[in-house]
Amino acid sequence: MPIARPRRTLWCLVATQKSHQQMADAFNRTHHGLRIEVTAVPDDQFVTKIATAIRSGNVADAVDLDDVNATLLAYRDALTDLTDHVRALTSSPSPPPSSSPHVPAQGP
Repeated sequence: MPIARPRRTLWCLVATQKSHQQMADAFNRTHHGLRIEVTAVPDDQFVTKIATAIRSGNVADAVDLDDVNATLLAYRDALTDLTDHVRALTSSPSPPPSSSPHVPAQGP
């Protein structure tokens, strides 16, 4: 029986699903300690799904946002600043392959 790999989730719009899935498939082939799962969300349900997930504390690890939705969620203070996390990863000589440069937004 194969050992289950830890997984990280990515939500994206249906329009960007193909490119995100290709990147996730390539990542999954070369990073055996972590698996990326892509979930496409219809445009008309995207903001509602994110808002509901933030309130329940069950948000995806990463979310692909367009400029309109990013602005809306930033205005509502629903995004997490990753600057320090990314700086820590890029200043490290060689972060482990399973390092994750994101922190999911948390509900109030």
